[in-house]
Order: sequence, then C-alpha cells, then structure tokens
Amino acid sequence: MNTTRRTLIAAVAGMAGMTVQQSHAGNVGANQAMKLLQEGTIQPFDQLNQIALANHPKGAIGKTGLEHQQERYVYKVELEDAKGVHWEVDLNAANGNILEQERED
Repeated sequence: MNTTRRTLIAAVAGMAGMTVQQSHAGNVGANQAMKLLQEGTIQPFDQLNQIALANHPKGAIGKTGLEHQQERYVYKVELEDAKGVHWEVDLNAANGNILEQERED
C-alpha cells in the first residue's frame, strides 16, 4: 500500500468523530477537509487530537470540527479530562498551535 493511500485512510479514520454542519458559514465539510489534508494545508486530525489531549492527560475526545475563521482553518475539539471536566480546545489546523482552551460548564 503506498504512503498516500495509507495517509488518506488514516485521515478518514481520524475524521470518523468529526462533526460537520455545512449549513453554518465557516464550517468545512468532510470533502473539503480531505482536500485540505491532501494538499498539506492542514495537519492530520489524529495529530491535532493528540495536541489537544497533551494538556489534558487521560482525557477523551468528544466532538470535533473544522472551521474557516479569519483567514485560517481552526480545528475545534471538545474533550473531557480525567476529572470529568469538559473543555473546548481550538487549534490552528495548519500548524497545531493551540489558539484557545475554554472550560465548559
């Protein structure tokens, strides 16, 4: 199996939990997300998930989504940490930098 095909399979698997709502402006659909991933515009979703979890050890990923905001792609991750606290983590999808972390009550 060639590298490109393995990468695509891993990307699709990583998107399995991704929630996409195309009716809202700024949200990126699954097909467009795959294209951005293939072009190298955004990082693989499993890698972005691991970055989000780095500050919340033993946490669990819930919903995820990709949005286009202010000239960049933002990957949004909802997660629950080991203490049961819910967080929303926004990452720059191109480089994985955390843009914002917000505790949800």
